[in-house]
Amino acid sequence: MYPPPPTERPLSSQQLSLVRSLPSNNVCIECNCPSQPDWASVTYGIVICLDCAGIHRGLGVHLSFARSLTLDDWTDDQYRRMVCGGNAKWKEYWETHGKTADVPAPFFCKPLSDESLSSGQESNHAMDREELRQKIRFKYESNVARAYRESLSINAKACRSRDDPTALLSASTEVTSP
Repeated sequence: MYPPPPTERPLSSQQLSLVRSLPSNNVCIECNCPSQPDWASVTYGIVICLDCAGIHRGLGVHLSFARSLTLDDWTDDQYRRMVCGGNAKWKEYWETHGKTADVPAPFFCKPLSDESLSSGQESNHAMDREELRQKIRFKYESNVARAYRESLSINAKACRSRDDPTALLSASTEVTSP
């Protein structure tokens, strides 16, 4: 007999609040966009802005599975990955282990300047976006990112309950080295 399909439902306001309250989850991990990011890469348990979600979707679901925090339905496993992960954990892991990757570390992109966005300098904005796209692709195709994905999967499986934040946070241990 096959197991039943996972139940998907929107995140409750309590669950959404918990995900957003994790350290550094108030800005996009990729471009540091200061507005509250409403998208996530479930694969890494990180929150991202709409523009960076588009880039993550372009990577393919085998590298990064992007979901809306407010519009999409979520499985229990996806929610556990978000609570066990978080922007601060991924950033610390990348800055520690990214030096062994084939890309420079730390590999976090500077935010796009308000000047280039508001002054109509479309070519600078496009160039910044293309540079960001390349950096994201290199980062998430690395062995360091693969090791983090695998470790986060193991930690998320240790979480017991979708609706018990204390159980989820207690299972949210440090991600292991590659």
